[in-house]
Amino acid sequence: MQLEGFFECSALLGAGVYLLCRKGEVVYVGQSNRAYARIYAHKNAWRSVRVARFLKRRHGIDRIHFDAVYVRPCAVSDLDRIERELIEKYLPRYNIKLVPPAMETKVVHLTIRGVKLAINASTKSNGMEVERRI
Repeated sequence: MQLEGFFECSALLGAGVYLLCRKGEVVYVGQSNRAYARIYAHKNAWRSVRVARFLKRRHGIDRIHFDAVYVRPCAVSDLDRIERELIEKYLPRYNIKLVPPAMETKVVHLTIRGVKLAINASTKSNGMEVERRI
C-alpha cells in the first residue's frame, strides 16, 4: 500500500540489528526482538537513573546521543552474529560488552634466561595464560 507523504517502517516491529549514528559516525550497534522499543529506550535513557549512572560512570555522558538510526531486519537466530560483525566493522565507541576479537587477546613475547615465553592476556578470562615456547 502506498500512502502519499508516508514511508513504510514495519521492519521496526520485528527483530533486527540497529546502528545509532552521530554526525555520520556509528556510535553504537545493538540488537533487539522489537527494534522500535529498544531504539525508543535509547532515546529516553536519560529518564532511567540506573542507565544514566552507568553511562556517566563509564563514558562521562548521560545517554548515547544520536541523530540517525539504521535498522537491518533479520531472524532472531542471526541477531548475535550480525551484531558481532557490525561491531567488528565499525568499532563503535559505546559498545563495550562485545569487544572485537582483535582486541580480546594480546600476546607478549619474553625471553627470560634463555627461555622464550609467550604470555597471552585475555580480556575474556580476566587472567593470564602462559605458554612455554622454546
